[in-house]
This record gives sequence, C-alpha cells and structure tokens, in this order.
Amino acid sequence: MYYYIYDDFVQDKKHEKELLKIENRLADLDIVGKRGVKTVVVVGNDLTIHKVLDAVAETGVVFGLIPLGKPNNVAKMFGLPEGVDACDVVAKRLIDKIDMGKLNKRRFITGVAFPKLKAEIVVDKSYIITPLPGGNLEVRNLAVGDVTSKDQVSNPKDGRLEAKVDVAGRWGAKGGKSVVSLRRMAFQTKDPVTVSFDGHQVRSTKFKIGMDAKKLKVIVGKDRMFD
Repeated sequence: MYYYIYDDFVQDKKHEKELLKIENRLADLDIVGKRGVKTVVVVGNDLTIHKVLDAVAETGVVFGLIPLGKPNNVAKMFGLPEGVDACDVVAKRLIDKIDMGKLNKRRFITGVAFPKLKAEIVVDKSYIITPLPGGNLEVRNLAVGDVTSKDQVSNPKDGRLEAKVDVAGRWGAKGGKSVVSLRRMAFQTKDPVTVSFDGHQVRSTKFKIGMDAKKLKVIVGKDRMFD
C-alpha cells in the first residue's frame, strides 16, 4: 500500500537516529511498504518533493511527506511536524486534492518569483499587465519563500493561481502591488532569466505559466495553512 522514497542526504550520519525512529514508528503503525502501491511517502525536504512530483501526479497515487532536513516550507504549509512525529499524521490519511502550477511544462506546488522583470505579461489570453521597470512578479499556488503565517499562503484548491506584480499608479496615483487571480500567463524577456521553483531552476527568455486543477492528492495535518 505504501512506497517510501528516501532522499540521498537523509543517509547522512546526522540523520541516523531520527531515521531509525521514523522506520520503527512506521512499523509500529503498520504502514510499512507493501504491494499494490496507493501512497508514495517521501522522506526528505522541499527539494526532494520536486524530484518525484511529476511522477506522483501522473500516477494519481496519494502523496505523503515525512519532513527531514531543510528547507521544509511545504511541510509547514501541509501542517506536518518534522521527523518521527509526521508518521502519525501520515497514518491518519487526511487527504486533500490541491492544484499544481506549471512553468514551461514543469509542475510546481509552491510558487515562482521573477525579480526585476521587464516584460509585457499576457494574462488568460485576454489582457496585458506591464510591471514597473525593474518590478517584481510573484506567482503563487501556495507561497514563495519562507512562510510564517497563513496570510502568505494562497488557496491551492480554487483552480486558480495568484500573481502579485509591481505596477505603476494611474493618473498620478502612487504605484503598488497588483494582485491578480488567473489560470495562465505568458511573457517574453529580452535577456535570459533564471528562476527557481520548488528548488528547481529554469533559464529562458520565454515563460508560460499555467495550472492543473486538483491534480495532486496529498496527506495533510489538521494544522495545515489553507482551508
């Protein structure tokens, strides 16, 4: 029923004791690996998740996470404690279906930030947003960067992405951040830009951002940072 994936770094000696506790607790809870896999459980951090994300999404199995090592913003947003305590959350199997973002055909679950962007952004093939010169663009499915409160987390179950972009004010008004709900956007930059999402990097001059509604089934805790 369960298939476990361990990232390479969790084999480091500094994780040895916690990893042994995790394996013993999984055995106690009788959620050891079995045939007929319905749930994939990753032991690792945010970077580990991205390594298996596409495969998990395509197979339709439930995704579980036992956080070990840093960074672990995804675990925090999912309401998962670090280390052995996450085993009990996985065993309860509280499952949510969440949206997934796509950047140039690569999926992500957190978000992506474009610093100092100079481009005309086509939103949902219907209108254009032009950021301030040197302005920032942030597209969130959940959140970008370190998360400390629910206010920083978008709803990953509404079938939309949320974009924040620095824009100029109208008719002499002061500019600020415009927040846009969307399903897709596209733009092109003059020079190549390198951006990171879920720990993965893409370098390009052409960017297409879209989403897959409720594509990923995930195990969450009662303290998750979204409804």
